[in-house]
Amino acid sequence: MRKTLILAVALAGTAAATATARTPPTPAGTSAWQFLSGYDAASPAVQNELRAFLGSSAMGMDAANLALAGQQMPLLYCLPTSAPVTEWQALFLLRREVANSPSFGDLPWAADLLVALHRTYPCAAAAPRTRS
Repeated sequence: MRKTLILAVALAGTAAATATARTPPTPAGTSAWQFLSGYDAASPAVQNELRAFLGSSAMGMDAANLALAGQQMPLLYCLPTSAPVTEWQALFLLRREVANSPSFGDLPWAADLLVALHRTYPCAAAAPRTRS
């Protein structure tokens, strides 16, 4: 599972960078606490940029998940539909993960988002781990 997670995070980073033409507004190592504090203190225009970045990152993680499915590897999470996670959902999931597990707030925000997706959309143990 560790190799799968490392591969998925690497693929997610690549896909997220490809999904958006903008330069990321935050460094990759920024903690979830820092990301959320910066978001809350930002102007509405900057909040829009940060949400778009967060949404693009979630799309990158979904692309990594699809790549794992294509290689018949276990998925990191299983969305209930084929609809992607929106930027607002990604923000909500990140906030909820940090609120429910404050120690996770010290981790990089992308790792927290991936954990939040995994906890929110777990894959059924008995079901095949592919996405429809």
